[in-house]
Amino acid sequence: MREDKHDRWKPGMSIQMAYGVRTKNYHQFNKGIPELEKCVSAQKIEMWYDRSLYILIDGKLFEDMDTLAINDGFSDSVQFQRWFGQDKFSGQIIHWTNFKY
Repeated sequence: MREDKHDRWKPGMSIQMAYGVRTKNYHQFNKGIPELEKCVSAQKIEMWYDRSLYILIDGKLFEDMDTLAINDGFSDSVQFQRWFGQDKFSGQIIHWTNFKY
């Protein structure tokens, strides 16, 4: 997921999955792996907190927070909710497979 108010990500765009960006420890870990080098699709995601976390994906209410959390690299939905806190979030889910929510 990336915060993005302008729907930047489009199918076919090059993806550089990396850590240590803008440091001497930069490492692009998907380089040379063709199936991880291109965006296959992107979905709009919005989240906000009102006594609990609400999630819209492509304008539809999404309730399987555990699946979303695990697919985004969190251990569970509790960790996911702690990360996103009570701030509003608007962005895109960037897919490099045919999977969609």
